[in-house]
Parts: sequence; structure tokens; C-alpha cells
Amino acid sequence: TAKAEPRHRAFHEATHQLCDRSGLLPGDAGHPTWLVEGLALFFEDPEQWTTAGSRVNAIDRDRIEDLQEALRRDRLLPLQALLGLATSFFSLGEQRVHLAYAESWALVRFLLKGPVPEHRTRFFKYLRRQGMIRADEERNEARRVGEFVEAFDQDLATFERGWREFVRAIPLPDRG
Repeated sequence: TAKAEPRHRAFHEATHQLCDRSGLLPGDAGHPTWLVEGLALFFEDPEQWTTAGSRVNAIDRDRIEDLQEALRRDRLLPLQALLGLATSFFSLGEQRVHLAYAESWALVRFLLKGPVPEHRTRFFKYLRRQGMIRADEERNEARRVGEFVEAFDQDLATFERGWREFVRAIPLPDRG
């Protein structure tokens, strides 16, 4: 899969560095892990970048198949748990790490390319707010979830239903 290729890892890690060094998401401020990793996954495929511009976020077939299978089996991480986490996904246990990364990618994709145009605008405002958070601010799971709910002005259960429907409907690309 794409995540195993060194050039994808390089783009992924470069996205982390760009977010940190630009001040978009400074690395010491305890940002939600889904946000930090979701953005890196969103931009990790260098084949999406062409001389004519970019095709940002082509779909990793294996990633979406895994997500859709987890959704069918009701094994997705609850969105509240994903939104509140600010530590490594490895803290979730070996079986959940891959799924947490995939869900993070899908959440960023939903916010930027999903069926609700207002989500994109709200996501950019949310990113700006996250970038203003100081490293010494006390933030716990409840605060991180609250920041998200406030930013998107929708109760979490309703938001999660829309996100799950979006994941269910992502078409799989042909195997190349």
C-alpha cells in the first residue's frame, strides 16, 4: 500500500514538519492526533502532485476497504474517542493503530471534500484556532472534543452519522 513506500513516508513526514514549522499546528501544543495524522495522510501521496497542479488525496484502495469493512462490522473507533486523543495512536493497541490512521484520513477527507460545503470553511477556522493554542494551555479529551463540536456547530452523534455515511459511500478506485 501507499503507506509502505518510502516516498509516501517522506511526504507524510514533510507534511508534519510543514505544519509544525509554519505554526499551523505547532508540535508541542497537544493537538488532536486525528488532525495531525489525518492531514499528513491527506497529502502523503506524491503521485497526486503533477506539473499542472495537484490531485490532492487520491484514494488508497486498501485504506478505504479496511475502513468500509470496519464500518460493516461496527468496529470503527467512536468519533468521540478519536477526537479526544492527543497521544500516539499506538496507545490504542496494535490492532487499532491502522484503523485510527485510516479514520483520521477519512475525517479530514470528509471535512475538505465531503458533501457539506460549510464543513470545509469550518475546518479552516478550526485549523486556525488549533494553531493559536499555546503549549502551556491545559487540554484534556473533553476540551478537544468540545473544540471540535463547537467548530462544526453540530451534535457529535449527528455529525458521526454523516461521516459514517460518507465513508460507506466512497467509491473504490480500480486496482492499478
